Amino acid sequence: MTAVSDTTALWWICIGIGIVVALVVVVLLCLLSAFVGDIGHHVGVVAVRLDHLDANTGSYPHLHETAQLIHALGVEVGAHVQALSSKTGPL
Repeated sequence: MTAVSDTTALWWICIGIGIVVALVVVVLLCLLSAFVGDIGHHVGVVAVRLDHLDANTGSYPHLHETAQLIHALGVEVGAHVQALSSKTGPL
């Protein structure tokens, strides 16, 4: 082999490696694009469901009253625990 043919062979090898790398990059970018599209779709579905949940709970007229009653129930249970603990010892 001569120096010219060695140089030409090296150039063809470099061109071949470049083409393979470019094809791999294209495939990976296509996969990334598909994954991002799937994530975007599923985020949209979750957003719609959260909007429905917000509409159902946000418009519930007794939600604030329910929270106050739960707090009052907690205070009442605490008073019962304290009363029982004073008579029977710690629970």
